[in-house]
Amino acid sequence: MMRGMVTFAAGSAPDTRSTQLFINYRDNRNLDGMRFAPIGQVVDGMSVVDSLYSGYGEYYGVQGMSWRYPPILDDPDETRTENGRKLMLYYDGSHLRLVAWRTPKAVYWVTNTLTMSISNSRLIAIAASLRRLKS
Repeated sequence: MMRGMVTFAAGSAPDTRSTQLFINYRDNRNLDGMRFAPIGQVVDGMSVVDSLYSGYGEYYGVQGMSWRYPPILDDPDETRTENGRKLMLYYDGSHLRLVAWRTPKAVYWVTNTLTMSISNSRLIAIAASLRRLKS
């Protein structure tokens, strides 16, 4: 799996894929034979992703589902358009907690770390830059 590829998390047993997504910070070709099929690629903004990684411990999440209107995404605090994508912003005080967007068939969101260590502008940049791989 190449740097910048986005893939679903999976357990060691068959059919254990979750809705949690990962972005590869480096080439991980050792994962190629382990059922981690890439579903997307960061094509613009990988420098933003790189700036977030400061070692192991904290991470943000990217999730998606085909249920386009789950209750967790009711009543955004703000909406704005970035790179042609309508983003729904959800704050915890002044810190951006979650950024979501809808496509014709799904909804996706990026969540901040537990300690809200990703700046608002960076979380928005991550959400605006993620793109689906063309198959």
